[in-house]
Amino acid sequence: MSTEKLIDSLLYEEESTTLDFKSEQYKFVKAQDWEKAELLKDIVAFANAWRRSDAYILIGVKELKGGKSLVEGISDDLDDAQLQQFIQSKINKPIHFSYLTTEVEGKKVALITIPVQSRPVFLKKDFSSLKANTVYVRRGSSTSIALPDEIASMGSSDNGEVKKSPKLEAFIVSGEHDEIQLDSIERSVILANIPGKDEFPKYGEPDYPTQFRQLAITSSLLGGKNKGYYSEFAEYFRQIQSFFALKIGVKNDGNLVARDVRAVVDFQGLPEGSVIFHERQLPDRPKAETDFPHLHNLNRPPAVYDLSIKTIPEGYRANFYFGKLQSKDSLVCSEQLCLKITDSCQISASVTIYSDDLEIPEKLNLMINVNAEAKNYSVSEIMELSE
Repeated sequence: MSTEKLIDSLLYEEESTTLDFKSEQYKFVKAQDWEKAELLKDIVAFANAWRRSDAYILIGVKELKGGKSLVEGISDDLDDAQLQQFIQSKINKPIHFSYLTTEVEGKKVALITIPVQSRPVFLKKDFSSLKANTVYVRRGSSTSIALPDEIASMGSSDNGEVKKSPKLEAFIVSGEHDEIQLDSIERSVILANIPGKDEFPKYGEPDYPTQFRQLAITSSLLGGKNKGYYSEFAEYFRQIQSFFALKIGVKNDGNLVARDVRAVVDFQGLPEGSVIFHERQLPDRPKAETDFPHLHNLNRPPAVYDLSIKTIPEGYRANFYFGKLQSKDSLVCSEQLCLKITDSCQISASVTIYSDDLEIPEKLNLMINVNAEAKNYSVSEIMELSE
């Protein structure tokens, strides 16, 4: 692949264990040590990263998540020979890397390439804020310090020993106690046809059918009647019959802990008019008696959620955050997503799992088969269900 085609493909990726974007050129010529330390740390961290493919630092590009990154260009250039001499003089063993410049969209950009190589790499002496004998490692889109057992694994991986790494898989949760892990599920929904709003009697009025009259009299004694209760309940019932809730989990079958685990799930194949939303957006069941609204919500602190959902051109995208996942363990997101379906369908859920300890993201597919059945309900049936 040519350099131009490589850079063009990188523009559509996000920062990771193998890619970093820099909107401005590194400070190097006539720079202070603390400025040069940024370049040194980045190259060392990528050299130590857990990965199977080349790593790249693309300079003169501003990352735009979810789309093509923006080429801003650079005005000054660096000399590869000077970079090599500077980097190699600071570390315990040579790092293989290259620096070049090229034009993209009429603007000059620079590309640093760091192939997979022998590790660990560390500084022989302190340099500015960087410490000697400390193994800096790239994890996802950030840099951290490697732990002792991780450093030992770096050395052993070069000696033919079994490499430790997480192995992550996603699953759909089922069962009364979330005990069942599946890669496909069957679900059914009812497309309820209900009478019009004007067909329902006013709640609390005396002309109810005999079987509901006592309920109306009792309610009137308490006061605060919601006269539109039955029609409101009918609409609530129609909505809840058309959706089902879903939980997603992740398991680690590998031999190494996985940190900062998150899963991105793209749902495709939904019928027109179908919606995916968070459980906190579920409609509240109407109340027959009114009260002072929302007093229980006052002074509630802002919520922090492990699940977010947004629309994409192909359907919906859900982001699940799991955090730290031990080896041979599994985690289930505590929050549910809800699917409101308008017709029978087969939904594909394409899952990408990220972790600071994965060399490349794990990808897999989950399937959701939905059977939708239309059913008519009368006024009396709705009123009976509302009790």
